[in-house]
Amino acid sequence: MASASHRTALSRRIRRNGPLVAACLLALAIGGAYLNSLHGVFLFDDYSCIVENPAIRRLWPLHDILVTRPDIAIAGRPLVTLSLALNYAVGGLDVVGYHVVNIGLHLISALLLFGLVRRALRTDRWRETFGRSSTGLALAVALLWGVHPLLTEGVTYIVQRTELMMSLCLLLMVYAILRSTESSRPWRWQAVAIVACGAGMASKEVMVVGPFVAWLFDALVLSAAWSEPWRRRRGLYLGLAATWLILAALLSSGPRPASVAWGVVSPWDSLTTQAGVLLHYARLAVWPDPLVVDYGDWPIATRLREVWPACAAVGACWLASVWLCARRRLEGFLCAWVLLILAPSSSILPIVTEVAAERRMYLPLAGLISLAVFGGWRLLRRAIADLPRRRVVSAALVASVAMTLGALAARRNATYVSEVALLEDTVRARPSNTRARYNLGTALAEQGWIDQARREFEQVLALNPAYAPAHNNLGVMLLRQGHANEAAQHYAEAIRLDPTLADPYNNLGELYAGQGQAEAARALYATAVRLNPSHEPARRHLQELRCSTPPRSSRP
Repeated sequence: MASASHRTALSRRIRRNGPLVAACLLALAIGGAYLNSLHGVFLFDDYSCIVENPAIRRLWPLHDILVTRPDIAIAGRPLVTLSLALNYAVGGLDVVGYHVVNIGLHLISALLLFGLVRRALRTDRWRETFGRSSTGLALAVALLWGVHPLLTEGVTYIVQRTELMMSLCLLLMVYAILRSTESSRPWRWQAVAIVACGAGMASKEVMVVGPFVAWLFDALVLSAAWSEPWRRRRGLYLGLAATWLILAALLSSGPRPASVAWGVVSPWDSLTTQAGVLLHYARLAVWPDPLVVDYGDWPIATRLREVWPACAAVGACWLASVWLCARRRLEGFLCAWVLLILAPSSSILPIVTEVAAERRMYLPLAGLISLAVFGGWRLLRRAIADLPRRRVVSAALVASVAMTLGALAARRNATYVSEVALLEDTVRARPSNTRARYNLGTALAEQGWIDQARREFEQVLALNPAYAPAHNNLGVMLLRQGHANEAAQHYAEAIRLDPTLADPYNNLGELYAGQGQAEAARALYATAVRLNPSHEPARRHLQELRCSTPPRSSRP
């Protein structure tokens, strides 16, 4: 009898401390998966947003931080810029500090996801079905999500903190709405939800779907009827809708004008193209290999017959989501979670700079994993009637999958050790990706590996002979190897293909100046400066030529 009483007390203690144990497990798992990412370096947009960004060099005046250059990745995302400025104030350009903050944001999101799922499964509507297993199910969802390698781009690529902060804000908003229904003073939690929504709008534009996600969660998970959220929490939803004004004000400055190009890709072509992209994301959620940082070679769909199976599959997912929501099923909300959060970047909006990007699955993946965990739990409950045995089997399954995913995430993070390593990995996975090859050639050239860089630029031109910047960079490599005539030909070809590029004019001018053709060089430098007034090498060379030109003698 004493033994049975002891076991009962121990069981109660474990249940009482369940959230603390879960938090420790999440911290250990995420720390293990991302520890090697601390050795990563600044990459791609990190340079313009962090290394070369004077806006983050000081914390005052605040206006200089919040309003940054319109052509960089954090433009129109002032909360992210502020976080980078705080990072710089503490550690300067020590990259470790930036990685620590990103991992910390990811861990907080995983803890929020755990708390959100656990409390949602204990609400009146779902307690009878899931209540006894709510802590275990919530831990499984948060753990598998937290170590999934598909999230590595969002966490390890520093400037993608935009995705991390927006996702954290959306999770906090939904969690606060749930807590408001349990609180004797709901207005406090509702205020937290509104502030979180506004902060998300100031972090990334995808938060535009936040009020819709909040209402759907309230209607399907917390409420007994569709009209209940508006009837009981009208002030909350008016406040959430008001945060759209923040987003509108930020978008009015026209940030990142090259990202969205309505005239380049039609909304229909974007929609049909994204159907294939969404299926690719779904495959990576199940089998995360290969993962790549650049999908620059993803083809734009121009004929429906090329992509109709993908369009039909995505259409079926939308119909299934609507049907499940109409029946007020939890699965309906989870499907809608995935599709709604992906909608701004994976529908009719033609984001031509990145047709596909793995980081966009950061938060939607939580919905897919929840579907998989809940579905697996239902199947296991039918297959194994004995509760203790079922718990052991489910714990073993979750632990084995989590360890596998964590190991894959750590292996993926190892490729972020340098820009060259990451791009080489991308080129291996997608050898026809000319943009990745061009960036790899540039990275190799910066490391002084001229022969390898030349080969990459030649591969780019073999795939796309009209790639003007590749002609220019190949000319630079050829000149360094002593092939001046060939270099001049590639500079001239770059100018012919894209007369708006300043670099080929400057480089050809340097070549002519070295051959003593001062007048030809002067004309080329002047053109480079006209095209790009901030082109410092061309301005300097032009000034040097002017100073070295002897004054003309005046005639009496």
